[in-house]
Parts: sequence; C-alpha cells; structure tokens
Amino acid sequence: MSLLQLAEQQSYAYTPLLALRPVAVCRQTAERWVVRVTADQLSGLAAGPDAASELRARRRYLGRTDQNRTFAEMLCTRPADFGGVGDPITLGGGQIQYDGHRLTLLGVECIDGFQRLTELARAASEFPAPRLSTAVVALELVLGEERARVRALSDRAHSLIHSLQAQDNLVRCGYLDAIKQDFEQDGGPVFDVRTGFDAGPHCAGYSITDVFRALAASAPSMYMAHALSTTDGLNRLWSDIEGSAYRSLVNADVQACGLQRALEARQIVLQSLGKVGKPVRGHSHIINHAPELFVWTVFRSLPLSWLHQSGRIVPRWSELFEDLPEATRRAAKEIVARYGRLRPTKVRDFKGDIARIETWIELVPDLQAT
Repeated sequence: MSLLQLAEQQSYAYTPLLALRPVAVCRQTAERWVVRVTADQLSGLAAGPDAASELRARRRYLGRTDQNRTFAEMLCTRPADFGGVGDPITLGGGQIQYDGHRLTLLGVECIDGFQRLTELARAASEFPAPRLSTAVVALELVLGEERARVRALSDRAHSLIHSLQAQDNLVRCGYLDAIKQDFEQDGGPVFDVRTGFDAGPHCAGYSITDVFRALAASAPSMYMAHALSTTDGLNRLWSDIEGSAYRSLVNADVQACGLQRALEARQIVLQSLGKVGKPVRGHSHIINHAPELFVWTVFRSLPLSWLHQSGRIVPRWSELFEDLPEATRRAAKEIVARYGRLRPTKVRDFKGDIARIETWIELVPDLQAT
C-alpha cells in the first residue's frame, strides 16, 4: 500500500503529507535522512494561519526578530544564500517513501526551523516562484525514536536563540491535545494551547490563562486557585507539565464538556462581580484584587463531581448557571463583611495582605481549603 493510500485510510491530527523532489538525498540511518530541496517546494508548508498547530511547532511565528529579518532580507535580495544559513530545517515524520525521484514524508512535524518556513511562506506571497527555486535548503528528516531524541535536543537548543516560555510546554501535553480534538469532533469552539479559545460560549473567547484558572476554580483545594491567580504561579505550573500539581488539574478525567462548563461558569461569576458594590469602596476593594477567591468560593455551590460527566443523567447546567449571579452577590457580601471584621483598621499593605493564602483561608474558614 502506498503512503497516499495509507493517508486516505488513516486520520492524522496534523499536516499529513509532504511530497518533494529532492536535489540530493542521503539516508544516514533507517530513522534519519538528510535531503536538499529547492525552497519553493517548502513555501506552502507554513502558509496557513494554523500552521504552528498543524506542524506541532513549539512556538508560533515570532515576528520580525533580528534573525527573522535577516532571513527575509536574504530571500528578497540573495535567495541563493538562504539555504546556507543555520542548521538544517528539521522535520519529524511517521514514514518516508522514496522512489529515486519523489520523496514523501507522512505525518509531518516541524521540530526546528518554523521561523524560516514562515519567512518562506511570506516570501512566496511577495515574490515570483522562480526566485525561491534558486535557494536550496537542507532538510533533516527523523523518524521513530530518533524523532523523539532530536526533538528533546532541539527544545534545549532553542533557549540559546529564542528563549522558551513556560507556556510553550503546553504543546507537549497529550491531555490538552485530546481536549482540542474533542472540541473539533463535536463542532465546538476552536481550541489552541497557545491562544485558548478563539470563540467560546460567549463570543469574546477565552485565553489559555482563563482555561487554567477555570480548572483551578473547579479543584477541591483553594491552594491551586490561589497559586494560579498570578502570572508567576501559572508559569511555575506550566514549567512542569509532568508534575503532580499540573496533573491534578489536567489529566484523563478532564473532558471538553466539563472544561467548557467551567469556563462559562467562571465568566458568569466574574461578570457578576463586576456589578457588585459599585462604586467599590473600602474593604470591597478585595473584589478587584482577589477575584479568583470569589470564583473558587462560588464554585463550591456547583455539583463539581458531575462537571466532566456527559449523558442523560447529569445536572441541568444551564439552570444552575442562572443561580450563579445571586450566589456571587451573596459570596461577595459575606467575604467583604468578614474582611471588614478581620481587618477593622486600615491595612498598611492592602494588596500584599489580600495576596496571602493565609488571608484567603481566614475569609472562608467554613470551606475545606485542603
């Protein structure tokens, strides 16, 4: 069976096929090939708006950094020099077929070189094809165990050029990838680990920060909601996607339906908080400085054990959400009043006091913050 026939029979989550006519081919091992191709054959690989996701690139296009400007300038004025700059572009794949003239890579993943591929795509929209055909680019193609090894080496090397951010690790999370595919199969909103939802139940959409804070609000422990209320806390969590803290939030039990419910519920609570107690005075400033405390508290009124369950015997979530604005108003009134009793005089470091987990626990002692 040919690779083309195999591609038609199997479902691939990412760009499935790359067909090339190489200038030169060297098969170093069964799992590593080095080929040289003209740049025009690669100009469509990163052309789409979702290219980073489709190619599983660690990072999106970084814009016109110094390096990317150099690539763009070469393609404009010296295309023949483009292929001689930097290491080979590294692509992972599931299988390779080569008949002596045509090389086909199935299941394409961009391990290294996405910035150059994007500049090629941009150049192809601006210049005639013959110009790009004068640039010969080296490609390294890796399969199997070699693919995983090279990916790990490339991830470490990236920090020497374009520094990685903690959020970049999320592209490696299989659980988030499964959630993304669930949304796509159900015709739901588009989900990407770099940007969150382009459009959620409400048209504004949700960021990836919203996603994790909604999951934290659903967690039994207040500590996770507190930790993720800051950017530093999010980065610490995202820096270790194999750790117990991360796995307590993102695991096989998390379903697309539950995530969408949590996001919608959190948005309702935040919108309701925005209407409570205006104008905000005195101790009620805590609403602005610790919104995730209120979200976590109000979430205790929901049947969270059913959050990720589907089927006919589930709570009527739409009806439960109708009660959230009133639940939010009650929680806000109670917590602000309690804070006034706990801190009857003006607090010297108001923001610092509100940011402490000990203060959060003092404000909701009747709930289990374990």
